Amino acid sequence: VYGGDNRDGIDCSAYIKTLFKSLDIDLPRTSKEQFKTPYLNPINKNQLVPMDLIFFKSPETNRINNVALYIGEGKMIHSSKSENGVYITDIRLSTFWSNRFYAVKRFTNLEVLQ
Repeated sequence: VYGGDNRDGIDCSAYIKTLFKSLDIDLPRTSKEQFKTPYLNPINKNQLVPMDLIFFKSPETNRINNVALYIGEGKMIHSSKSENGVYITDIRLSTFWSNRFYAVKRFTNLEVLQ
């Protein structure tokens, strides 16, 4: 659910915020704000490791509108209105997500943040 932040419906950024809150890491509410987080550094998408955040943009507006957590082996976990729920998706096999890929960011040092 776009804008949702509870069990009745959760959007992508609220899902990521909730995941990291369980690690005592506070992230902003929206994917656009999460992208701007100063302790996240851009990396090459060929260097993905688990816990990296993947950001996507809307082809219509060219703005960041989705975020997912990379979990390894080409897969991400995310909440998506287009797929109606929380899913694990193989990025390599999804034209939908590969066409919307924008950037990958990695936490500078998770130990320092905890």
